[in-house]
Amino acid sequence: MRRRALEQMPLWTNKRAPALLLLAFVLGGLARPKGAAGLDQAEFARQVAVLEREAKQRAAAPWNYQREKALTERIDQLADAFHRLADQARVPAGAAWRLIVTAESVRRRYTSVLEQMQADVIAEDGDLEAVQDSPAWRERELLAMRLLYRLNWLRYDYAVRVERDSARRRRLLEAARDGFAEFLGATERELRIEALLGHGLAAKALRQYEAAVEDFRSALEERPDPDMAERLRIALVEALLASGRRQEALALSRDLVASGHASALAWFTRAKALLTAVDAGQRSFLPAARHALSKLARLGKTWHDAAQRLIDASQTDPVLLADPDNAPELTLLVADSLRRRRRCQESVALYQKLASRTRLRAAAAYGLGHCALIGGRPREALEQFEFFLAAASPRDPRRQRGAYLLLKAAERAYAAAGRPLEGDLAERYHRAIEEFLKAAPEHPAAHEGWFRLGEWNRRHGLLRQCHQAFARVSGPPGMTLEAHFLGAQCLAELAEDSGDPADASAAVAALDAFVAEFERQRRAAAEAPSELAARAQLMAAVLAPKASGGELSGRLKRLANYEERFDPPDALAARAAMLRITTLQALGRWQELAAAIETFLRTESSKTIEADTWKKLAVDLVRQAARLAPTSPGEARTLRQAAAAVYRYLLDQAERGHLELDEATKRATERLVDQLEGASLPD
Repeated sequence: MRRRALEQMPLWTNKRAPALLLLAFVLGGLARPKGAAGLDQAEFARQVAVLEREAKQRAAAPWNYQREKALTERIDQLADAFHRLADQARVPAGAAWRLIVTAESVRRRYTSVLEQMQADVIAEDGDLEAVQDSPAWRERELLAMRLLYRLNWLRYDYAVRVERDSARRRRLLEAARDGFAEFLGATERELRIEALLGHGLAAKALRQYEAAVEDFRSALEERPDPDMAERLRIALVEALLASGRRQEALALSRDLVASGHASALAWFTRAKALLTAVDAGQRSFLPAARHALSKLARLGKTWHDAAQRLIDASQTDPVLLADPDNAPELTLLVADSLRRRRRCQESVALYQKLASRTRLRAAAAYGLGHCALIGGRPREALEQFEFFLAAASPRDPRRQRGAYLLLKAAERAYAAAGRPLEGDLAERYHRAIEEFLKAAPEHPAAHEGWFRLGEWNRRHGLLRQCHQAFARVSGPPGMTLEAHFLGAQCLAELAEDSGDPADASAAVAALDAFVAEFERQRRAAAEAPSELAARAQLMAAVLAPKASGGELSGRLKRLANYEERFDPPDALAARAAMLRITTLQALGRWQELAAAIETFLRTESSKTIEADTWKKLAVDLVRQAARLAPTSPGEARTLRQAAAAVYRYLLDQAERGHLELDEATKRATERLVDQLEGASLPD
């Protein structure tokens, strides 16, 4: 064979029919993307990671056809799983992209060897056909083509369902289109039809509508089986609509559903074509559009929701589609569409007409409740949502949302009434909270329900239940921290009321846990309510001795560096300082006590302490000094100096006008300070 002929020959030549027939046999089971055994998102991602490792191991190992074939079969299985997850809109994008990259890498490993083999033959002016008939060539070619087929569908599905970057989306679609073109010359008819479908879909997604129309019509001329024929006609209608050839699309969509055995997707396509015509001003198609939408709405939840999306996206006023007497399900969709557009006056009129139909009463109540809530009528909304939850099927997809709206309606009605502790409205509010948490425990706003339940329990003195509810709050960081603080506070109040050491121990543990949570959030640079942490630490310090049999060291441990850690407001800082002072006093740690007093007196927070409290402290210090004088004169002197510092502070506050002292009291206090700072006290 001449070098020039070899250089012009493509890598995959049509002269090699036996190879293509073998390829068709291998790909026979792959002609349509099917769902693999059910993999959830996490398992799909895990298996893709395993595949990546296997592919790297095979790349480093000697050629083994059976093992390489097993590797491509693993890619097939994960591709099936990808398509199934894509159908459910549950694709983990990162893992799906790594699957594509791995499949491409494996295929390049095969094709690079084939390209080198071809280049070597060309360089030696050898017999290319003999090389192409060798096992080394045929095995790699077979696996490479099998992977290319899979990659075409992976790239297409990823581009239209996952990819958001327009440039990368276009590259994926172009690669899929060009990949499908490799199979257009296949000798196996079914594979050729599949290739035309894929090529046309990629062209349509690239807005190459005329090319897509040509592909779909060419595939239909190949006499596909009935299921494939329907898929092709649906794709053709979509392409015709996109290219503005509305009348052709309408005629084809009419034929699509004329057999009486049309699929739900065919009815969806028919409804879309009819609404496109109605949007363009062809009102004569309104009856047909109502019929198609009504049919679609009765084909299960997926297609009911699809009909709703068509109505919502239509430029036609939804009211024109309503027919309460002859098409009640469609009319409900219209009323819902009007409600979402905040046209509640019109939607309420339709809901009221539908409410007389037993099977639609719950759905109508949902819509009426939502409109009442939008209109600022929470009591009316509360009644409608209560009815909805009582009447709706347990499988009704609106139950969770309805339970949440019930909570919001009850919340607003309860607040407007002044949040009474008892009475009918209070009980309905409480039931609404519990109904929401029962019906929608995984709702994104479940934390709101737990927070409201915690508030309810606290107001009604149910302190243990208060803690349990607040502990379940897991939402925005600020709200979560506040809830966890309030829950710990409920345990602290319970411990104060009961006097039970076990309750005190539980409260201290909860308060400590809250402070630790606060510290973690602060380290993560999140917004954290430091005052709550300061209050929690102070409460834990107060309760610590009750939880430990009167041991005071736990209190001092919690008060260590309190002001530096939490930067508390003056009132809390003063309470912490006085608690530290009284604890050191009880422990008889006189040097530390005097230092704590001196430090506190230099702070602004000391001004929040009443003068009588300071006077009592000074008197206690003087008396303790007198008791210590005979045995511990040094410690007695320390306490007298501390007392003198307190009295000097009171005189200074009087001088600044912050404290009222008459002249006689001032002079007596000054003499006392002099005596305290002297060697002894008068008898």
